[in-house]
Amino acid sequence: MHDLSESYQRVLLQVLMTLVRSMAPFTPMFCELLYLNLRHMLPQPERADSVHFLDFPQPNLEALDERMELKVARMQTLIEKGRAARDKRGISLRTPVRSVTVICPDSELLADLEQLQGYIKDELNIRAVVTTTGACHIHLYIFMFICRYVCTSVYIYICIYTYIYI
Repeated sequence: MHDLSESYQRVLLQVLMTLVRSMAPFTPMFCELLYLNLRHMLPQPERADSVHFLDFPQPNLEALDERMELKVARMQTLIEKGRAARDKRGISLRTPVRSVTVICPDSELLADLEQLQGYIKDELNIRAVVTTTGACHIHLYIFMFICRYVCTSVYIYICIYTYIYI
């Protein structure tokens, strides 16, 4: 437990120091005050008299994950289209929807959406995200059909009550 809390503190210090160094040109007095309080946590050789004597932080290119960026971009597209479908029918985001069915022939896209479906549920206020590779696999019996929205070969069915697999 002790090692874990130390790693949390190191990450928090790194984030705060990067933030202070990035904001220093815009809010010099505030960042100077923060830096003067934070520098006591730095090793002696890394301490400077002022935040303005430090170099601007450099990006860590090794931390970039292009695959995750693609997954998030796909998720954002689905969320935008889902919100547009709700707006088109006048359904507020505060009104929960029972399910969203995403039909797409691209199984990689569906796997990405399944991995991030927790975020999709939260953003669209839905209870279930169902993904399938083709419309022939599913028959929707919908008591209240809200919308069918087409976005780059992905059909999004949003229904309130239920659907049945056949």
